Amino acid sequence: MSDNSNTSFNKRKIKRKIKRIGGRDCVQLKVYIPVDLYERLLKVAPEIYGSFRGSLSHVVEMALRQYLPPSGERIRRNPKRKVVDVFKEVVKVIHEMVGGEQPPDMVPQGLIEKAIQEVRGHDPKTISKWFKLFEEQGLIKKSYKTKSGWVYELLII
Repeated sequence: MSDNSNTSFNKRKIKRKIKRIGGRDCVQLKVYIPVDLYERLLKVAPEIYGSFRGSLSHVVEMALRQYLPPSGERIRRNPKRKVVDVFKEVVKVIHEMVGGEQPPDMVPQGLIEKAIQEVRGHDPKTISKWFKLFEEQGLIKKSYKTKSGWVYELLII
């Protein structure tokens, strides 16, 4: 079966085989990933979904669904250089506050706000502006809510 659609991504014919799995049409996607990521995937998939046939596919599908924007949502472009530079400074301050070898990838909202305060100033409007810019540019993402507030995932650049 051939796909003849004229999208900006698909400039040539791509052959694909559609296979019905679990009541859904699926296609095989062959990708190359680093060995360490593959080993983590092999370790985590059975822990999360059990060791049934297709658990790797299920984990990859769930990760892609979480990563990609929902249908119809605007796709984010690369963040602006100035915003990235300030974000790097904020991540450096967070790393100094928390300690450890690597900066954390999950951080409470209050800690991000304290780091912005240290880097850009104490004015609440400034803190709010930079926090909003980081969110809009895709550098931070809400992960889950706790009793004390949201925990954000940081994009480590």
